[in-house]
Amino acid sequence: MDILDQLQWRYATKKFDSARKLEESQLRRILEGVRWSASSLGLQAWKIVVVETESLREEIKTHSWNQSQVTDASHLLILCRQEEVEATDVEEMVDLMANTRSVSTDSLTGYANMIHGYLKGLSAEQQAVWLDHQVYLALGNLLTVCAAEGVDACPIEGFAPAEIDRILDLPAEGLRSTVMCPIGFRDESDELAQQAKVRKPLSTIIIRK
Repeated sequence: MDILDQLQWRYATKKFDSARKLEESQLRRILEGVRWSASSLGLQAWKIVVVETESLREEIKTHSWNQSQVTDASHLLILCRQEEVEATDVEEMVDLMANTRSVSTDSLTGYANMIHGYLKGLSAEQQAVWLDHQVYLALGNLLTVCAAEGVDACPIEGFAPAEIDRILDLPAEGLRSTVMCPIGFRDESDELAQQAKVRKPLSTIIIRK
């Protein structure tokens, strides 16, 4: 498998084969791949909601411009950001880092102080934008992992976040929906699946200085 070939193979799938489902092992591998996404300050201040209940997917569809991918894809993933990063989030990350690397939490005091200082320097609006950016880092990794695994995906921003938050009761989890991504397998009748992928030449997007 050549990753460049797979990236050219992938496209924002408009029509999924509703009869084809991912194996649980495939889903888990994709989610595991997303877990290793880059994350500012290492905080991973986001979560993925895997919507499996058909009635919820139907309701979500009504607030997503009735896009068929929401209900036809094998799985519907909702990538969410935390509403805010709290001191306890930093403490938990420091504890996890200390346990993973077999070091003392005291040795990570400088790291913790740096994070606290950075977060204090952000307004509520700035932190919200920063948190959204973290979700998109994870989304980029999700799309790449799906391509590598031969699984189709379609990132969707066309939905009413407040309604999705309500349907999934996300405020109770301290979360806000940022982007949706149905995943599964393309319907071969989707005309876009047969069309050449259009991207600007490398020479037009790279600047060397």
